[in-house]
Amino acid sequence: RKLEEELGEVKSAMIPAADETESTRDLATRAELVARVKKLGSEVFNGVKHGWRNVIAQLKVANPEVEFNLQGTGML
Repeated sequence: RKLEEELGEVKSAMIPAADETESTRDLATRAELVARVKKLGSEVFNGVKHGWRNVIAQLKVANPEVEFNLQGTGML
């Protein structure tokens, strides 16, 4: 009886949320969730790096007479 109750609790905890995306519904373990978060974090970071480089390029085009000090910005 107690096992059935625990099984019911586990099943109810695994029910997808109403706003959960299809890609997250497939995640069944903590390890899968952590891997997904790391992947998304990496994608966001790469997007930010691209945006930063784009901004610098635009500033250089708009201000060709200005010499920008970008020392330390290569840490991205």
